Amino acid sequence: MKMLCALILIMMSSNILAQTYMPFPDSNAVLIQAKFRYWANHEHETVTDPLSFGNDSILGGISYHTLHGHSIVDWVDNWGNQQTYQSGTDFHPDGIKVIFRQDTQNKLIYQWDINTNQEEVLYDFDNLVVGQPYPQTLNNMDYPQILVMAYDSVLLNDGLYHERWVLGSNPMDSGFVSIIEGMGSTMGFNLPIAIPFEQSSSTLCFTIDGNSVFDGWADAGGLIPPRYSENCEANVNVTELAGNLLDVSVWPNPVVGIVNIKSSERIEKLVLYDLIGHQILEQKVQSVLNSELSLGDLPAGNYILKVYMENNQRITKRVVR
Repeated sequence: MKMLCALILIMMSSNILAQTYMPFPDSNAVLIQAKFRYWANHEHETVTDPLSFGNDSILGGISYHTLHGHSIVDWVDNWGNQQTYQSGTDFHPDGIKVIFRQDTQNKLIYQWDINTNQEEVLYDFDNLVVGQPYPQTLNNMDYPQILVMAYDSVLLNDGLYHERWVLGSNPMDSGFVSIIEGMGSTMGFNLPIAIPFEQSSSTLCFTIDGNSVFDGWADAGGLIPPRYSENCEANVNVTELAGNLLDVSVWPNPVVGIVNIKSSERIEKLVLYDLIGHQILEQKVQSVLNSELSLGDLPAGNYILKVYMENNQRITKRVVR
């Protein structure tokens, strides 16, 4: 009887610990996340972002935390092998990637959406119910098709139990992504949570105060660029690929009608896409260092401009119409 009572007390204690909300850290954390994206013409890219905390920002009188870092984009054409990266690499210098704040009392994380210039819910940990759709959030791309399949508490490398919800696309699904308190999605802190198809993403590693909390390298599904190690801290300071950097300028931005492009390498082609990868415009040029592209009557919004060089290099720029 005494043993039974002790067991009940232990189970109750574990349950209380698991139900104590654990917010995302607001400093001294580092994570690496990667996304694999499909574009038109059978082109693929792996974008890897090592992120760490920068200075806080004030927006609308409210303080937001920032995560910044560089990006390395590896291009793969014609369904090639991701691990060879024969189609070249782009380096994007350091910049702010995530602007967020937390409402710990209500178990909410908000992200500032630069497209709408307002904050949107990124995580709603207080409304996760097994058997129900995952809440409609900024990173839930398939609402309400994504369901909360299961709930438990998982012991991470920090020695603490974190509440975990497993998401899937139908009641028979074993789940393709987990949402973990204190960390976020296993598909990336702010990257899209979407039913895997031709685009996916992954949290590769996550550390706090230099100590490993989560290791997702083994489950990354081929997203891992070989230049990165599993040590988050070491990757934040990856040296810029100085010998291979392209000097490409795009102006004005925002664009009124015509966008100008100046490159250190000769340009062969300009291709404009919308944010989900649909090709909007394509313009071939005659190996020039300076070119321009008319956005004509395109609707206002954000677009992706890919500048192709004659040496098979390319660089990607975001332009605003």
